[in-house]
Amino acid sequence: MNESEQLKLQAYLDGELTGRERAEVAKLLDVRGDARELLAELQHTRAALRGNEPERKLDCSREFYWSRIERELNAPAQEAVPAIGEGLLHWLRGHVRSLAGAGVAVAAVIATLIFFPVRARATESDWEVLHPDTGMVSLRDYQNGITVVMLYDRSTPGFTSGD
Repeated sequence: MNESEQLKLQAYLDGELTGRERAEVAKLLDVRGDARELLAELQHTRAALRGNEPERKLDCSREFYWSRIERELNAPAQEAVPAIGEGLLHWLRGHVRSLAGAGVAVAAVIATLIFFPVRARATESDWEVLHPDTGMVSLRDYQNGITVVMLYDRSTPGFTSGD
């Protein structure tokens, strides 16, 4: 069944069709089994809704209730003007996640600096044997900003590398 036929069945059930349309739907029900099944399902759904629909009591007359809704629908829309300071609060609410992420990053940097302070380089010189088998030694003079790499002949008799 197409959507148009389904809607006509619903209108048929609700009693919204003209005499000619009712006759067309009656023919459809005689010919098609799927139309009869859909009509039966719609009737069962209608009965279930009628039997279980909660009853609502209005605090005013029905006419006044609907006239109030109509007045609200026809009233011109009024834009709310934010109070001073409310714009900032609204902006903060919208950016809480990004601000929280930035706060966590700043806290991590501060914690790193507190628990792992940057140590100043020594003001003296350091000797370092780069590789004992190659005959290379480096001298770093931090005060003057000089690094010297010395090469020596390991085969020289009487030379010890100090290791």
